[in-house]
Amino acid sequence: MQFPPILLFVFAAIQAKDIVPAKKALAGCKTLIKNVAYSCGNSTDILEITKVTLTPLQPRRGEKVEIRVQGRLRELVTYGSTVRVNAKLGPIQVRRSKDICELALQEKTSVKCPIKSSKFDFKHSTSIPIFVPKGHYEIEAIGTSQAKKQIFNVKVALDLK
Repeated sequence: MQFPPILLFVFAAIQAKDIVPAKKALAGCKTLIKNVAYSCGNSTDILEITKVTLTPLQPRRGEKVEIRVQGRLRELVTYGSTVRVNAKLGPIQVRRSKDICELALQEKTSVKCPIKSSKFDFKHSTSIPIFVPKGHYEIEAIGTSQAKKQIFNVKVALDLK
């Protein structure tokens, strides 16, 4: 099963209708988009995510979606930094890991590696493939630097129609 790229580091297909991961799993998480996206990292994360927007807020399969992530990158992110995605659709669980810089190139984003520490403002448009199965998805994406420091930890809940 293939999942579209979500937020350079994870989000593409999001349509939520008051579907939230278990409250226990969200303890200590900061809401980025109500009932949809949460930052579950800590104060030492390399990327402090301050805002996430989706246009349209409730995209559908076969449609284009734009994601914008804003925040502050505290350290340089280089090749060798990875994003690990765990996605669940009912009883099916898929785990993938990819180099962040390779993913940025593959998806033809505006982000170029190494990504310098500074204000972070990332925009990316993509289409949600029509073949992506309908259903309730729970996705967790964890970014790790080449030095094994956590870059971010994001959790997403979506109901894709």
